[in-house]
Amino acid sequence: MAQSVDKEAVPGIYVFKSLTFDDPVDINRDGKSSRQFEAETDACATDMVYELNADGTGKYTVGQQEKDCKNKQERAIRWKIRNGKAGGPGAGKIYLVISDADGFDPTPFEILKQAKNGLSIRGEFRDGSDSTASAVLELKKKKP
Repeated sequence: MAQSVDKEAVPGIYVFKSLTFDDPVDINRDGKSSRQFEAETDACATDMVYELNADGTGKYTVGQQEKDCKNKQERAIRWKIRNGKAGGPGAGKIYLVISDADGFDPTPFEILKQAKNGLSIRGEFRDGSDSTASAVLELKKKKP
């Protein structure tokens, strides 16, 4: 049974709540692996914000609020909601697709849960190396 997503309620500013990998990763290369992103990174990395505007544009930032962050990021993005293709592995699923501002490099994230105050999405996230790993990102929606 397909879940339901209120597309009109998606726009907003979302901040990092948690990122849980399916399998343990060692992002900080300390020899200890964890499924929790927060255990493997610092406050700068968890200072993550997705700004999703009603017109399908937006912004993704990392480390903008924390002091002395060396790896600050800010990039313009485009986003849309799409249904999984019928008969395919994504059938019955709903995706948040985020791409570069020019529309290139679209990345689909399955919407697991939408609530008035947040969004949970599943997809591939950077695991500290040049690769990605499957994880669930929970985002908290800021009040307007």
